Amino acid sequence: MTDEKQLKKMTFQEQRQCLVDMVEYIDQVCQKNDIKYSMMFGTLLGAVRHQGFIPWDDDIDLAVLRDDYNKMKKIFNESKDKRYIFLDNLVDQKYVSPWAKIIDTKTYILENGQRQSDNYGMFIDIFPYDKHPKSLNFIDYLEKKITYMLLNNFRQPKSKQNNRNLLKIIRNQFANFLGKNRVVKIYDYLNCRNNKNGSNLVASVNVKDYNKTLEIDEFSNLIRMKFETIELNGFKNYDKILTDYFGDYMTLPPENERVTHGIDAYWK
Repeated sequence: MTDEKQLKKMTFQEQRQCLVDMVEYIDQVCQKNDIKYSMMFGTLLGAVRHQGFIPWDDDIDLAVLRDDYNKMKKIFNESKDKRYIFLDNLVDQKYVSPWAKIIDTKTYILENGQRQSDNYGMFIDIFPYDKHPKSLNFIDYLEKKITYMLLNNFRQPKSKQNNRNLLKIIRNQFANFLGKNRVVKIYDYLNCRNNKNGSNLVASVNVKDYNKTLEIDEFSNLIRMKFETIELNGFKNYDKILTDYFGDYMTLPPENERVTHGIDAYWK
């Protein structure tokens, strides 16, 4: 177990520079291997409104279609340079989220006082996007929602799953009976099953974003955008995408909504 007291704590500016260096490396890998990605969520918003990070933000989100996600995973897993590693819930027993993180192994972080993996360091979130079905969307959503709830059960060890709510007790027991690996594979299947014959609408694997879809062609309509001291890919149709996601995205939110991810970062 690492003792944070023996590590050098990173300043907020060092954290950001670490992220910029990391995403610049990822961008180079994507350009070299014809992987189409875009900044997404608060990162895309930051690029448009601030030409970089949102002032209080401390992470970077990228979006890719599933085939390019798998391609990226293969490239990082086969790379001889192990400073940056591809972390997902299919191979890491402690990591739960259905999107991947590319980790800087020379860093060590706590997020809200917790470690999501033994390899947890400064990270870039990589969100795979999958096709929606052509019909029966409510059933598709319901299946994913239930499985996502089962998956989230593994964010806490069994010793802390002391719920008094009967439904939560049943959910926890069923999830533990299935086991994390099986639940992960079920959720992965539910997200990927429409990619051959689905609609032209795609959505993130985060079930909270199920109805915040993009036309698949948006991933072929990219532009270079300034982000801090570098340039990254962004959706050319960013105005519609950000409006659909945030509403009036050029207006700053109230101060009480300007929150960070609670990251304490250290150099190893």
